[in-house]
Amino acid sequence: MMYHPKLAITTTVVLQSIGSIASGFAYFSSNGLRNTPRCCHPNRRSSLIRLITPITALRLLPINDDHSLDRKERIQSLLDEYAAATPQVDRQSDVTKYGRGDMHLSADISEGDVVAYQSGTWYVDGSEVGDGSDPTIRYCLVDTIQIVWTHDCEHGVIRGFELDVENDSTGDTVVERGSCFVVNESEYVDIGPEQLLAKIPTIRDTATELIILLVTFDPAPID
Repeated sequence: MMYHPKLAITTTVVLQSIGSIASGFAYFSSNGLRNTPRCCHPNRRSSLIRLITPITALRLLPINDDHSLDRKERIQSLLDEYAAATPQVDRQSDVTKYGRGDMHLSADISEGDVVAYQSGTWYVDGSEVGDGSDPTIRYCLVDTIQIVWTHDCEHGVIRGFELDVENDSTGDTVVERGSCFVVNESEYVDIGPEQLLAKIPTIRDTATELIILLVTFDPAPID
């Protein structure tokens, strides 16, 4: 029988999901619903779903099986697949969705998300922090989130891998739709929640490991 990698991945995810669901029911049997984690943010997945659904299942994305497509055509094919979903950039500056505490953008991100953050110099409650250099936009592939949220503040750190914009020789802060991020595995960064600017919609092509931007991202203005 011919080995089909996509079928193998699907089978693995199904088995992981069954095992995770069983673990979830075991958790509730021993702890009861009264101990169910509370979802901090109205736009966030429910805590129950996050408990019983493996990250692998959430991150798998359908890809075009035609490996004869060249790189540019492949990226365009993936963009077309997700165009109907009308993806949006989630910005901390959007006061209609985000604020402080458990309404902060940091409460609405997950491991595997791509985020934009500010380095150099930034402000926390009106006080200047950082190294004093000019503000710079950088990108990160989130690996772990260790933050405590209260009703009006957030404390902790987001850790992940630095992302470089592929072939970005212009220094332009605007990243165009269809651009690719390259994971810099040698740069593991710590980000404070106050540095977080936006969560950026991307897809990860499981065949080429490309991280592709689904929308044009303009971080300006930097506050």
